[in-house]
Amino acid sequence: MPPNGLHRFSVHAGATPVPAEPGNPEPASAARQHLRALLQPGATTTFRLLGTEHIPATGTRVVKFRQMHQKVTVYGSLITVELRDDNALLCVNASLGNPAKTSCVARMPPDGAWKKLVHPAKTRLTNAPRTCYFFDPSGKRWRLVYLFEDVPGPGTRSPVADCFVDAHTGRKVAELPRIATAWRSVQETAVDGLGVMRTLGVMVDDAGKRRLEDGKYNVHTHDFAFRDLNVALLPGSYAAAPPAWSPAAVSAHANAIQVAAFLKDVLGRQGVDGLGGPIVSSICCIRTGESSDGRQWHTAAWTGSQMVYGQRTVADGSLQSYSVGLDVVAHEMFHGVTDGTARLQYAGEPGALNESYSDIFGILISNYHTADRKQWNWDVGETLPNTHLPARSIQNPRAHGQPDHMRDFRRLPMTPKGDFGGVHINSGIHNAAGYRIMSALDATGQPLFNATALASLFYLAVVHHLSRTSQFTDSRQALTLVAQTLFQSDPPSLRQARLAAITRAFDDVGIPAPAPPPPPVLRAMPLQMPFFTALKPVAITPGYKV
Repeated sequence: MPPNGLHRFSVHAGATPVPAEPGNPEPASAARQHLRALLQPGATTTFRLLGTEHIPATGTRVVKFRQMHQKVTVYGSLITVELRDDNALLCVNASLGNPAKTSCVARMPPDGAWKKLVHPAKTRLTNAPRTCYFFDPSGKRWRLVYLFEDVPGPGTRSPVADCFVDAHTGRKVAELPRIATAWRSVQETAVDGLGVMRTLGVMVDDAGKRRLEDGKYNVHTHDFAFRDLNVALLPGSYAAAPPAWSPAAVSAHANAIQVAAFLKDVLGRQGVDGLGGPIVSSICCIRTGESSDGRQWHTAAWTGSQMVYGQRTVADGSLQSYSVGLDVVAHEMFHGVTDGTARLQYAGEPGALNESYSDIFGILISNYHTADRKQWNWDVGETLPNTHLPARSIQNPRAHGQPDHMRDFRRLPMTPKGDFGGVHINSGIHNAAGYRIMSALDATGQPLFNATALASLFYLAVVHHLSRTSQFTDSRQALTLVAQTLFQSDPPSLRQARLAAITRAFDDVGIPAPAPPPPPVLRAMPLQMPFFTALKPVAITPGYKV
C-alpha cells in the first residue's frame, strides 16, 4: 500500500493525441468522455469537477477532478486531464484511493468531534467541517473523518492547523500545521536592509500620508511592532515613514513586488492566490517563548494567509530582518502558491516536497536575471548567516546536514521537535534532484533548460499534478508528464535529452518511478488501441464511475 493510500496511473499520448468525440466543445465534458473511455464505470465512485484552466506555456487546457466515494471526498485524490484546444486527449494523471471497506455514515456529530480536539472547550465551532476519507498512515487504513481546517492555537502545535477527527470514534487522527479613500499610487525609492536602493510602489492620500501598498501587484507591508505573534491580530499597522521607510519594510515590500512580478510575467499567475488578491507581509514579528530579548525571532513563515518576518542581531548590534533575502521572501510566498493549489500537507514526505518546491522557486526567482548558469547562487538564505534559519544548498544538501539520497531518508516523529517528519531535512533529497535538472547540460555544455522553461516545468508540476498527500515519486511523475507537453514542439533529440535529464536526476538521488500498478480495467477501444499499446499499463482501482 502506498504511504498515502493512493494508487497512481498516468498516460501521455505524445505525438498522437486521442481525438474527442464530435459535437462537444466544452473541455470539462470532453475530459469526462475521455475518462469514460478509459475507466470501467462503477456504482459508488464518481469524479467531481474542480475546474478548467488554460495553460499559456503549453497552449493546452487542464481539467481537474476530485475522487468521490459514496459522495464523500477522498482526501488527496486528484485526476488531471490535459487537452489540446480541439479537446483531443494529451495526458491523464491520477491518484486514486479505495476506501470501500470504510463506512460513509458518521457515528458522531461534528460538534461532538470538535469537542474531542485538543482545543479549549469554550471555543465554539463556527465553521462546519468537511467530511472526507483520510488515509491514516499509522494504521495503514482509510478512515471517515471530519476535517477542521485552519484551526487556531492554543491546543494545536502550530499557530494554525488542519485537524482530522475520526467521524466514527471521535479520536483525533492527525494534525497538520498550516502554517474607501482618496489614495493614489506613486513610485518612490528607498534603501533596503542590505543597503541597496529599491523602487517601491506606495499609496499617498490627499494629506500626504503614505503607506506601503503597491497598486500594480496588490502588495501590502505592515509593521507588527514586536508584539507577540497572534494570527488574529495580523497584519498590524501599515509600515509608516517618519521620516523614512524602515529598511526592513523596504526589503519586505520590494522583494514581494519582485516575486509578484515573476509570478505574473513568467508564470502568468495573478498573485499568490492566482486571483490577484492582496499579498500581505508583516515585519517586526516575534513569538515571546522563542525570543530571548523581546526583539529577536529567528525565522520567517507563511501563516496560511500572509508572510511574517522575524529579525536577528548583527555584528554592529542592529536588527536585520529576515525579509532582506529575496530567496527567503520567494520561498515563503511560494508556500502560499502551494497552499492554494496542491496544498501539500506540512508533514512527512508531502511536507518535504512543500519545502523543496519553495526552495526551488527561491533559487529560480533570485537567480532569474543571471544569464550565466555558472554564476547562479544555489544557497537558500545566504544573506542570513549565523541565524537559526536552516541555511540550505540545493547543490550540496549535505553541506548543511541534509540527506541527498533516499537511502539516507530520515524517519522522524510528526512533532515540532521531529520537524514534522523532517520537512526541512528530507527536502534535501528532492532539492538534489531539482538541482540536477536545473544544472543539466547538453552535448555542447550549454544548459538544457532556460530559466523560463525551468520555472514553467516546476510550476505546472506542483500546481496541476500534485495533491495533499503526494510523495517524491509523484513529483517525478508530474515533472515527466509536464515535460512531455511543455517540450512537445522541441526537435525530437532535444525533447528526449530533456526527458532523460529528468529521469537521470531522480534516479541519481534514489527517487524511483511509480511502482507497477494493479492490472488496469479498460473499456474495449478498437479504434484507439494503438494509443494504449505504446504505453505502460494504466494503474487504476476497479469500479470507478465518471
